[in-house]
Amino acid sequence: MYLILHAALGSVLAVAKGRRRPLVAFAVGWLSHYFLDAVPHGDGGVVEWIQEANSAFRLALVGGAEILGIGLCIGFIGWRKAGVVPLLTAASLGSAMPDIVNGFELLTKFHLRVLEPLHRWCHATLEPWFPSVPLSGQVILSIMLWLACSLIAGRRSARQRIAEGRGLAPERR
Repeated sequence: MYLILHAALGSVLAVAKGRRRPLVAFAVGWLSHYFLDAVPHGDGGVVEWIQEANSAFRLALVGGAEILGIGLCIGFIGWRKAGVVPLLTAASLGSAMPDIVNGFELLTKFHLRVLEPLHRWCHATLEPWFPSVPLSGQVILSIMLWLACSLIAGRRSARQRIAEGRGLAPERR
């Protein structure tokens, strides 16, 4: 799956949790990566395209486009509610870590072998029994998750609504 989808799921889970702890958001993002990778998916031949030339340029091109997309999503949500930017950034970075490790191994040929067996197992677990989610499905799911994240991040807590009802909240100008 593409990183923008991993980041969207990690961000939604972190924001829905309601806590403002970036370290927890990072861990939630990292774990969500493995659950999402268990869903059969195709990457549209991008991995093969990168490996065919063993090109750091191609990896940087794809990674840069995804980082730009994630940054725009975080920027849009942060524009609405600035306090969630560290949380979204931590969740997005955590959700990308397994693939960052893979990219490092691909480019350097140095294998860390820490969590790679789990990553490979997640990729192969449900594949024989379920159809693969195509690139178009991943794009649609990414958009839906980022919109959900925006709505969840923008909601006011029950405590905030009660305080505003009683006139306890600071007035807005």
